[in-house]
Amino acid sequence: MRQPTTTTDGAGNLCVAIVEAVADREVVPATDLTVPLHEAVDTEALERLFEPSGAGGHRRGHVSFEYAGYRVVVDSDRQVSVDPLDASN
Repeated sequence: MRQPTTTTDGAGNLCVAIVEAVADREVVPATDLTVPLHEAVDTEALERLFEPSGAGGHRRGHVSFEYAGYRVVVDSDRQVSVDPLDASN
């Protein structure tokens, strides 16, 4: 089984990082993905969930969801992991 693609996108757009990570796994440009990310997850809520909470506070945890045939996991450090849903890949 392949290892997940992992990318860290600390200050940038988290949703862009997710789409790019899935596109990398598919070996296609991000613009070639046929399923919009917002059909899999509330992208505004996802961005707000892991934005800095101010005054040195840091939220902990992770979110996982299915997108375009992959299990996407985003942790509180804005690290994105992408694994195929089909374990035989």
